[in-house]
Amino acid sequence: MIGNKDKFMSFNEIKKEKNVTFGNNSLVAIKGKGAVLLRKKVKDGNVLFVDGLRHNFLSVSQMCDQGHEVVFRSKNYVARNMNTGKIIIKGTRTPGNVYVLEGGQEHCYLRKYEESWL
Repeated sequence: MIGNKDKFMSFNEIKKEKNVTFGNNSLVAIKGKGAVLLRKKVKDGNVLFVDGLRHNFLSVSQMCDQGHEVVFRSKNYVARNMNTGKIIIKGTRTPGNVYVLEGGQEHCYLRKYEESWL
C-alpha cells in the first residue's frame, strides 16, 4: 500500500468502494491499484493506493501468494523467488520493531496483513 499516487508506474482507479482494515480496526478507502518500483529492476504490480497514507507497506501474504518466500530474522529479512531462489528484496529491522526495505525508492514497511476484499 502506498499513499502517493505520483509513485505509480501504472495505475487503475477502483470505482467500487473497497476498504482496508488496520490493526486498530480503522477502515480506510482504497482508491486504486497499480505498479510501483520497489528498487532497481524490482517492481510490484499489485499495489493498493490509499490516499493520504503516510507510510508505504508491503503485504507479506501477497508476496507469498505471488510465489515468494519471506524469511524474518531478529535483525533483518529477505524475500526470495521460490522458482529461481533469487533474493528479490531484503531489509533490516529497526529498533522500533519495523522491517524496512533496503535500497528502495521509498521506505516500505513489511507487515503481515490480509486485505478483507481480496
